[in-house]
Formats: sequence, C-alpha cells, structure tokens
Amino acid sequence: MPVQPTFHTIGFTLLTGTRTCLAKNLSQWTIFLMLTTVPQRFSIKLSGEVGPDVFGLIRFPGEFNLVFTVRKKA
Repeated sequence: MPVQPTFHTIGFTLLTGTRTCLAKNLSQWTIFLMLTTVPQRFSIKLSGEVGPDVFGLIRFPGEFNLVFTVRKKA
C-alpha cells in the first residue's frame, strides 16, 4: 500500500522546489542597503601610499588604511 505524502514529509519542496533559508532575502537586502548607504554618507580615501607585496609570482595587496569622513548635506 503506497504512503500518501504529507506536508511534513515533503517540507518546503512544493513551495520553492528546493529547501532554502526563509531569511535569505532579508539578509541579502540588509547587506545591500548597508553597503550602498556607507558610500553615500561618507567620503572614503586612502591614507598613505599603497603598493603590492610581491611573493614570487603572486602579488598580494599591501596593508592600507581607509579614512572615512562624513559628507556635508547639500
């Protein structure tokens, strides 16, 4: 006798096709808003000179400092 699938045995596969985190979209939008708001509110400049560190054939970025200054409201 075949067993009828229930919501508990199927899970969320009927709704989305695969299992996904319910808060994935919320977290992605939060990160997007944070990363776009910071450059809008602050001017970002390098402090000092930046040169690459060379190790054989591989180039690594050197250490650098960023300076954040609040932008003036127009």
